[in-house]
Parts: sequence; C-alpha cells; structure tokens
Amino acid sequence: MYLDAAMIESKTLAWGGVVAVRGLSHPISVARKIMEEKPRLLASEGAERFARDHGFQMCKPTDLIDYEQRQHFEKQEAVIDRPATVGCVALDANGILVAGTSTGGVANQPPGRVGDSALVGCGLYADGQLGACSTTGDGESIIPVVLAKTAVDLLSGDRHPDEAAQMASEIFKQKVTGEAGCILLDPQGRVGWAHNSQGMAVAYITSAMDKPAVFTRKESELYSQKDLLVSRSN
Repeated sequence: MYLDAAMIESKTLAWGGVVAVRGLSHPISVARKIMEEKPRLLASEGAERFARDHGFQMCKPTDLIDYEQRQHFEKQEAVIDRPATVGCVALDANGILVAGTSTGGVANQPPGRVGDSALVGCGLYADGQLGACSTTGDGESIIPVVLAKTAVDLLSGDRHPDEAAQMASEIFKQKVTGEAGCILLDPQGRVGWAHNSQGMAVAYITSAMDKPAVFTRKESELYSQKDLLVSRSN
C-alpha cells in the first residue's frame, strides 16, 4: 500500500506533501508538518525518515490493508478498485482557506506510482481571493487537466462554487476520459461540488447549520434542496 497526501493554505500558499510512502499511519499530518519546512514534497523513504524524525506514528504497511481487500487477496480474487481518496476544504474565522487530500491510490498500482492527490493544482489548490478545491478520481486523467486549479480559477467573477465545479467537470469530460469529482469552497463560505462518476460521498457543514449535510450523489443534494423549497413554500 503506497500513500500520497498534501495540504495547502491560501494566505501564503504554503504547502507540503508526501508521495509513495509506506508505513505512515497519518500521511496528511506529515504533509501538514512539511508545510512549515522545505523541501515541500518528500517521497518514499525520505518522507518516512522525516516522519520518524518528527515523532509521527508509524505502522506496518500491511496494517493499511483493510479486511475486505485482504480477503479478496487471500482468495486470489480481483481486488475491488474503489475510491480510496479523502479530501477536504475549510475556511477559518480569519478568512484563510485550506485544502487537503490523502489517498491510498488505486488497486494493483505499480510500486512508486504517484497520482494527482499530492500534486498542487491537480489534487488540491487554494487561492485566498477565489477559493479552495480538493479532487478525487482517475489521477492520470486529472493531472493533465490540472483539475483543482481549473476549478478554482472558474470561481472568478463571484461565480458560485456549484456552478464552477460543474463547469470544471464539463471541461474534464471534454478533454480526457475517466472519472473525477471536486469539492469547492469560496471565501464567502459557499460550498459546491460535482462529479461525473456514479457516486461521490460528500459531507459539509457551515456556521449556519446545526448538523452536517451528507450525500453520496449530487442528484441527492438537488432533490433535498427542491424538497426544502417546497416545504418552505407551504
């Protein structure tokens, strides 16, 4: 199991990332620490050495294989190639935007393979004037489209994050084949997301909400909003 992770903040564009690492329990925490130092991107044994030197929790690489994957492997069955990426975007009380992305890659990936998740502009991006984005999907297709940066740039002109995310998804489909999704947050705290896959699990909460909104497909959110409008009109 090879892991990639990265984080970026909008005020100074400080960022940090690790790629092709094994034996790190929380690679995103290591990426956060690297933000404070240079170089910004550490790979493989160098990243693992950095983590050990800074007291981060280490583990056996086999500990990162979940039960279901292990069962398929032991039965010599094909490993399920399901999404293994977790991304987040956040806005704090000082107006600073942050994006973070962490992944276990794809099933049966070759040793040392690096996807989009830890690459600034591809798997994540943040701009204090526009917004922050994290992506998921087929890294080999996301990278040439520079999907996270593309989505953030589309926030210009006070465009709503939902519209920008959908536009970025359309650009992705026009230029490459594959599946991808993105989550977006702007300096006003507005949320947006889109995907061209069958589903994408998303949860978000704002200061005006008393509990998170949770969805597995964009259509579910649209139906929920429609029902809310109907109930208010009644």
